[in-house]
Amino acid sequence: MGWSHNRAQRWIAIGLSFTVVVYVTYGLDGAAMYLAAYLIECALSADSLLPLSLVLDANRVRDDARPRLFGWAIGIAIVSRAIVLAGGAYLARAYDDALYLFGGYLAYQAIRCLREDDVHAEVDGFVDRWVRHVRAMRSPAAACLLQIAYVESIYAFDSLAALSISSVLLIVITANILATLATRGPGVLTRIRPSRAVIAALLLLTGAKLLAHAYLDVPPLIMLALVATIIGAGVIATTLAPRNPRNP
Repeated sequence: MGWSHNRAQRWIAIGLSFTVVVYVTYGLDGAAMYLAAYLIECALSADSLLPLSLVLDANRVRDDARPRLFGWAIGIAIVSRAIVLAGGAYLARAYDDALYLFGGYLAYQAIRCLREDDVHAEVDGFVDRWVRHVRAMRSPAAACLLQIAYVESIYAFDSLAALSISSVLLIVITANILATLATRGPGVLTRIRPSRAVIAALLLLTGAKLLAHAYLDVPPLIMLALVATIIGAGVIATTLAPRNPRNP
């Protein structure tokens, strides 16, 4: 537990400090884009911890074996999200209409996030199906890794939200990498997982920006302020609200 906490603190410090590098390279607007993308990626990465934890629990992974599997999960998350971001940026440059598709997808995901019972049922059903199908495999670790890869690949598409902030791959992919390293680790879930309302608001905000990109240009500093406000309000609400046993 202490290892995860100290590790998260170090990577958060590195992630925030990288804002200075982006500022020197791209100026104030670039720094605002990076910080907004970083905050979004932190929230999205932390959100995927619940299904990841359920996969480990369903496979009865021992506590001493979890750090290694979390290490694999970090690598899979970084690669899958980088592929989505790079592919999305390419499609956006080649086909302007792709941004509408991305925006519609994010808006749809935002609506699904608000249906908490559906999300829990989907995650539980996914875990049950996979556990039944892979128990016959000779290597339980390999079976667990396949499930982790599937979960990370599905959640990676939410990172399209970062493309509403910036189309500069260095900014969005670096934000993704540093956010993933800051929010992944055994024992981190109970401290940092954002509420579904926060995730829904972020997806809706970024989806709406993509859908309206031809008519509305939101300045980077305004976008950063909106993202920070959503996350800050979520942190305050979570701190003040009574703990929900289904949503640790």
